[in-house]
Amino acid sequence: MSKTIHIIGNLTRDPEVRVSQAGKTICNMNVAVNSVTRKRMPDGSYNNEKTADYFRVTVFGTEAENCGKYLKKGRKVAVHGELSISIARDGNGKVIYRKDVDNNPTDEPLINLDLQAEGRVEFLSNLNPDEGGNATTAPAVAPAEAAPAAAPAPAPVPVDVPDDELPF
Repeated sequence: MSKTIHIIGNLTRDPEVRVSQAGKTICNMNVAVNSVTRKRMPDGSYNNEKTADYFRVTVFGTEAENCGKYLKKGRKVAVHGELSISIARDGNGKVIYRKDVDNNPTDEPLINLDLQAEGRVEFLSNLNPDEGGNATTAPAVAPAEAAPAAAPAPAPVPVDVPDDELPF
């Protein structure tokens, strides 16, 4: 049974690119996927609780080269791939346990979420030539019925971009 998922999140550090002995390019990235849940408090009120899930993403080939070249810490990406789940262990093979907010160990083992990208990593940030990487994400486009009528946009101005700067 396949566990194919899609995630959208931000890189927690710069991608690490390496070349295997067989000459295959491999890129490893860590992606944080944020969520907010509403938690009911004992007094009947609600509190928004922010959480994050962290995925280790592995990308291969040309896509790995592009990720290493164009992505940086904090950039937003969408990844489509195969999920594998394992219990985290230290160097001696001993299970690592989660810690609570006071840094005390709990009885819950720490889980690794590994995602092998299947050739699909989408860069969800605009290219910023000043940084040599991506800028912040543009706001999502609202549905046509929710957007007010606007004046027609001016015709786009063609821009010459060298082939070696294209992310694909």
